[in-house]
Amino acid sequence: MDPRSIQGVFQTARLRLEEAGFEHPQLEVEILLAHVLDLDTRQFLLLDRSVPLVPLAANRFEGLLVRRLAREPLQYIVGSAQFCEFDFRVGPGVLIPRPETEVLVETVSRYITTDLGKTGRLVDVGTGSGVIAVSLLARYPGWIGMGLDLSRAALDYATTNAGSILGGQVGPGAINLPFLPVRSNLLSCVSRGLDLIVSNPPYIPSAEIEDLASEVRDREPRLALDGGLEGLQYTRTLVGEASTVLRQGGLLALELALGQPEAVRVEAEGLGFVHRETYRDLTGRERGLVLEKS
Repeated sequence: MDPRSIQGVFQTARLRLEEAGFEHPQLEVEILLAHVLDLDTRQFLLLDRSVPLVPLAANRFEGLLVRRLAREPLQYIVGSAQFCEFDFRVGPGVLIPRPETEVLVETVSRYITTDLGKTGRLVDVGTGSGVIAVSLLARYPGWIGMGLDLSRAALDYATTNAGSILGGQVGPGAINLPFLPVRSNLLSCVSRGLDLIVSNPPYIPSAEIEDLASEVRDREPRLALDGGLEGLQYTRTLVGEASTVLRQGGLLALELALGQPEAVRVEAEGLGFVHRETYRDLTGRERGLVLEKS
């Protein structure tokens, strides 16, 4: 095998990642090479790998591989992450979307279809790159929404993603705006009468942050991860504020850490919420709540 060929470069890179302890070295090399060659997944699979990788592409690929070996998140390196049926821009300063959050979107989609109707107002608290709100608004064009976050970097990504996925103008002063990104501490800027609040809040207990994988602990924003002493610092405040701004029959949907849904359910019922569902993640574990303002 010619080491300068695409297949030769692929095999060498796969071995380097494998020796460094990466769980999915083949998949990661495929993603990096496809990114360098500007190919989608299907095009890369059909590629003749016996041809040489041109020097410019080889040098660029080596630079990206070195960044990955230094444990920079793959999504930051390629600048995007797949979420639901969409491709979202992500990078340093914004949380990388995970598959378990897709379960939240699917759960909420079911309630919009069966309970909430074709039009409504939603707020995504801690919107990050906007994946939850933008995915829902793309599916339900009769809805409008806001994405709240304290991070300006995150709001920039949310704005970019809303513009590319939803189309049209996005941001303050925009006309016929489907999505408004706002810098805010939880729901302090929101008016009453909301139909739906969704959130993937910071829920990792502070003492557990150091136990996270280095590429999460050292690279992703702690603001989006650290939930305080018990992991529920922001969630408790959010539930209290949601009880005052949701309309009667409005829904609050939350992604939580393992072991948290029951405690949050009890506190929410004390604030006038009715428990609609404790949903499970892709591994079958209780992962989040849907609550109704009674």
